[in-house]
Amino acid sequence: MVKILIVDAEPRIRELFREHLEHAGYECEEAADGSAALVALGKGGIDLVILDIMMPFVDGMATLKEMRGRKIDTPVIMLTARGEEYDKL
Repeated sequence: MVKILIVDAEPRIRELFREHLEHAGYECEEAADGSAALVALGKGGIDLVILDIMMPFVDGMATLKEMRGRKIDTPVIMLTARGEEYDKL
């Protein structure tokens, strides 16, 4: 079964993603910030990360940079509430 790590500071956002993904047949794990995400990724078994950009402590961009620095090449879907084209790219 495909396991997805949902990383977002907002519990309700994580819950919504988890509910929909589990209904679609995916296994989910949650993390409230980048630090917790890196711990979960270090354990292995994650097939995809849904990663929010704007989080306290370790934000999404820093988390992604750290993942790649640790040679964690798990695919990542980045989420943002920002509306500028620069932020979307």
